Amino acid sequence: MRAVDARWRYVMAPQMLLGKPGWSATFWAADVRPAYERELIRVRLRMKAENARRRRLGQPTLSREERQERATHELWERVAADVGLHYRREQP
Repeated sequence: MRAVDARWRYVMAPQMLLGKPGWSATFWAADVRPAYERELIRVRLRMKAENARRRRLGQPTLSREERQERATHELWERVAADVGLHYRREQP
């Protein structure tokens, strides 16, 4: 699967599952979606905490675009590690 935004291309693929490559509805529903939902909450909380820390220290906060880019990348890194996806982010 590939997704592209203004600056990045996100590429992910499942590892061999029981000798069968590729995506399946079962894999998505049982593994990927729950991991995504769980990690999304964690990433959002971490990003809020990072911006609050920056404000306390008088440092510039991240722009909405920077937060989104970082959050998307961090989210998919976490999901990939959790469910065994091969994941990378690259510039198109």
